Amino acid sequence: MHRLLHLAHDVGARAHIERFLGARGIEDEVRSVSRESLSVGPLGDVDDGAALRAAWWSQTHHDVSSAPSRDDVDETERWRALAADPRDVLVWYGLTIDERLFSLRACWWLSRSPRRVFEATLSLSDVEEDGPIGYWLTAFTPELFALTWSRREEVVDVAARASRWEAIRASSGPNFRHFRGDAIEELPVDAYDREILELCREWTTAPHVIVEIVFHHDIGDGLVAWRLRVLIARGAIETRGDLLPLGVPREIRARATTSTP
Repeated sequence: MHRLLHLAHDVGARAHIERFLGARGIEDEVRSVSRESLSVGPLGDVDDGAALRAAWWSQTHHDVSSAPSRDDVDETERWRALAADPRDVLVWYGLTIDERLFSLRACWWLSRSPRRVFEATLSLSDVEEDGPIGYWLTAFTPELFALTWSRREEVVDVAARASRWEAIRASSGPNFRHFRGDAIEELPVDAYDREILELCREWTTAPHVIVEIVFHHDIGDGLVAWRLRVLIARGAIETRGDLLPLGVPREIRARATTSTP
C-alpha cells in the first residue's frame, strides 16, 4: 500500500494518526469526515442532506441556537469527495459505536470501488476490560496504536458492510445506540428515564444526576439534560433553584406520586 488516503472519524483521531505517521516518516494525507455523533438520533436521511436529523437535534436543545445546524450534520459533500478520490483508503477506527458506524458508512460510500478499502482496527480481545471507556481511537496507548497499524488489511466484505449500514440507517429511529461485542444495540430515547428518577428520589442537584448517567452509559451531558427537561415538563420531577446553562434547575426531586416507567 503506497500513498494511502487515511480516513479518521473526527479531528481528534486525525491528529493522533498524523502524529503516529509523522513519527515514522509517512507523509500520506489524513482526512476526517465526521462532526457529530451517530450514536443517537435518526439516521434515515444522514446520507441525503440530514434535514430530519438536524430538526431532531434542535428538539433536544434548551437553546435552539446552540443546536447543530443542518450544515453541521450534513456530511454528504465530504463523503462524496472521498468517494471521488482515486486513492486507496485506509479507514482507522476504534471500538466505540461512533467509530464502528463510521467504518460501515465508509464501506457504503466506497462500495463502488471495493478494492480501494483497507482498515486498521483492533478486536475486543486485544484490549483490557478496565481500559478507557469505549476505547476511542484517541484513547489508545502508543502500544495499541502500533498494534492497530500492524493489523491493517484489505476489507474483503465491503458489499456486506455497506448493506449492513443501509439496514441500520433504514431501521434506526431517534434511539440511543451502543456497541455490545459485535452487535449494535438500539435503545429508545427514554431508556434511562427510570434511572434518572431513581437518582433523584430525594432532593439532589441536576449536575449530580447528569454526571452519574454520563459516567455509566457514556452519553452526552446535553442529552441527559434533555431527558431531565422532558421529565420536568411531564410533571415527573419537581425543581427548585436557578436555571443552569444546560437548561435544567439546580436542584431536582422525583415527585412522590411518580411511578417509574
